[in-house]
Amino acid sequence: MKFSISKKSLINVVQKSLPVIPNVTSLNVLHNFKMIFSSNKLEVIASDLDNFVKATTDITGDGEVEIAVNAKKMFEVVKEIGDELLTLEVINNSLTINSESGFTCKITGVNIKDFPNFPDSKYGDTYSIPSSVFNSLVEKSNFAVSRDEARACLCGVLWECSSQRVGMVATDGHRLGASFSYTELGFENDTSVIVPNKSLQHILKTIEFGNFENVDFTISDRNIVFSVDGFTLSAKLIDGPYPDYEKGIPNEFSKSVIIDRKNLISAIKRVSVLSNKKTGLVKFNFEDNNINICANNREIGGEANQIIPVKYDGEDNFLIGFNGTYLLEILNIIKTQDIKINMNGQFSATVISEVLETENNDSLFLVMPLRIFD
Repeated sequence: MKFSISKKSLINVVQKSLPVIPNVTSLNVLHNFKMIFSSNKLEVIASDLDNFVKATTDITGDGEVEIAVNAKKMFEVVKEIGDELLTLEVINNSLTINSESGFTCKITGVNIKDFPNFPDSKYGDTYSIPSSVFNSLVEKSNFAVSRDEARACLCGVLWECSSQRVGMVATDGHRLGASFSYTELGFENDTSVIVPNKSLQHILKTIEFGNFENVDFTISDRNIVFSVDGFTLSAKLIDGPYPDYEKGIPNEFSKSVIIDRKNLISAIKRVSVLSNKKTGLVKFNFEDNNINICANNREIGGEANQIIPVKYDGEDNFLIGFNGTYLLEILNIIKTQDIKINMNGQFSATVISEVLETENNDSLFLVMPLRIFD
């Protein structure tokens, strides 16, 4: 059976599906795309068992046929073909690709019966979230997702939806990112699910690739399904419950400082060159309306200091230490000119927030200080 498709359309669906293909798996069939051909549509399906993607595009041909072929080889072949019309032919479980310029390639398929079925669960209502809001929520939370698989619930992002706002939260116990938007999506009852970070990242890439304005999603008891034009991602939800993160966020502070974000980034980068490689410790010493940012490295016998002006409200000579890498990660996410850092003591959670926030958004970042031994 022969089918015609442009290289642009084929590479589009292949690129959208490829990120789900696992690098390592005990189920070899997952290294493949499942390709379903019909007279006017091609579906490319990929899975790592936790995530299933389906990308659809128009095609011209006769009949219906299915085949499973190696995903990475398929991508590498199509990527190198020029922007021209392609003919795809499926014969005896082999896929032949022919281009107008004379290129021919044959990829042998695997047993398609071993390929897992796309999840078919009972879902509720479909909701739509602006892509700009979705992108901001993910960016300001997912950096803090835990990599400790022993605490599976922390390996995902908590997505909370209510009648008046939507928000995402992530924490690994050392830092926390929380972002909320007062955007009404149509939820009548409060809903919260834990979504794998890989799934959220895949949707972000798909949005960027296609420049979509909105993302549709629907939730079942086990899965969440995202949909944008011609693309569907079904992700297996992570079992909860998620820890009560609000208990770890202080409500009152004895010290606060407002700092120019770019000045702080530059200072941390300079002194971090001589910070301890293992801890990344950078010390902040507050006095009057200045902050002395310093780091030292006993292994090489070096130290660095940088004084920058700030608006400080608290006791003089207050010393606190942080992981410089953690701070930079947060500061690079924030977009405002100034930031506010609220503190209590050397061992209490520190909260970083934006200054001059927009009316419809509310974000905060929490980082635990490092113990200072010298």
